[in-house]
Amino acid sequence: MQLINYLNRPEYIFRPRQIYQRLLRSRNPDNKLFKNVLLPWGVNLKISLAPGEVVGHSVWAMGIYDLIVTEVLWRLIDPGETVIDVGVNIGYMATIMAKRVGETGHVWCFEPNPEVYQELSENIKNWQTTLGWNHIYAHKIALSNHSGEAVLSVPMRNREEASLISPQDVAPAQASDDIFKTYTVSLEKLDNVLKTRNHIGLIKIDVEGHELEVLQGAINLITAQQIRDIIFEDHNGYPSSVSQFLEDHGYTIFRIWKGFWKPLLESPTKKLIHPWEPPSYLATKDSSRARERLKKRGWNSLQSQN
Repeated sequence: MQLINYLNRPEYIFRPRQIYQRLLRSRNPDNKLFKNVLLPWGVNLKISLAPGEVVGHSVWAMGIYDLIVTEVLWRLIDPGETVIDVGVNIGYMATIMAKRVGETGHVWCFEPNPEVYQELSENIKNWQTTLGWNHIYAHKIALSNHSGEAVLSVPMRNREEASLISPQDVAPAQASDDIFKTYTVSLEKLDNVLKTRNHIGLIKIDVEGHELEVLQGAINLITAQQIRDIIFEDHNGYPSSVSQFLEDHGYTIFRIWKGFWKPLLESPTKKLIHPWEPPSYLATKDSSRARERLKKRGWNSLQSQN
């Protein structure tokens, strides 16, 4: 099974020039920490190649990060929609959202890590200058189920695994074998940030175990039927407190999986384990629409230059 997963690389098959790019980059390293990479949809992204930067190293090697989520975003988002990226990191997924909604849409981004937020801000400024994108709205806060403050613990070996911890857990974390940075960050409920907004087409959530709290903080939007699709990681599998919360509020849950020819919507109960890609799920209020959007073969996001 692991061999099948290793060989299942549409990133190369549908973009064979990426093989050449990878070989060229591996043979001609210049040891720069930051690189600018042109994504398949014609957007430049500044990435970090520091050790442990999963997004940066994936984009540098493959030209893309997390193909299954990339493609599902590409297919589900419509022009003119409002979409949200919770845990936006440097903005990779936000570029897909901004490209798909167009200038009549809105992309709301949330990233509490001040170092990562600075890199995100530089990317957004570049997109404003080069693409005329003024429809991305970034906030240096963590979404949760209440307003206030919390401690963000950031492992030095991989800052993408940053997580919110309680103040009493700061000392044990600092005493562990790993080296952490900690920041005091602001918390806010999505209901308070977007209380005057209407329908939200899609939310992507990647917050390292804080998914339930993010959803609880959006309870008014959820109960008002204002959120159609939610893409989230869940390392606890199915069922979990997150999937139970969503099903209790009328969502249908799918495991999203990378087939060779296209993205697949699988039963959440199906035991699917990928050796390196995160376990991602789709919760939707419109399962017929989702099935229809993901029915056709192909990887549109890989063949979408400009």
